[in-house]
Amino acid sequence: MKLSELGFLLDYEDTRSIEGWCQKNKIPIMTAGRQKYVPTFFVDLYFQNYVTKFVTANYTNPEAIMNAIDTNDSIKLSELLEAPTDPIVKSEYKKKEHSKVTQQFLSNIQTA
Repeated sequence: MKLSELGFLLDYEDTRSIEGWCQKNKIPIMTAGRQKYVPTFFVDLYFQNYVTKFVTANYTNPEAIMNAIDTNDSIKLSELLEAPTDPIVKSEYKKKEHSKVTQQFLSNIQTA
């Protein structure tokens, strides 16, 4: 992933800030020509570790929550987080497609 793409995810504009964030979080920066890149694997691993630490620190059932996140089971996740859901909402949610903005956000995260 380009350094500028990582900056977009982190909401940084200055490349020096992005490089500092990478150095602080031990994410290697590679240069190819005039462009700088970071391995997507390291960025994904950082965010996965961050979410895991947050869930472990704030919830009593972190294994089940992480499993629901990994399997992309939104209904199970909302139940585990004790978010209010109705049976009607559950059935309608599975039928609904994502909006264009949501699809774009999800594709940005998946390509990041």
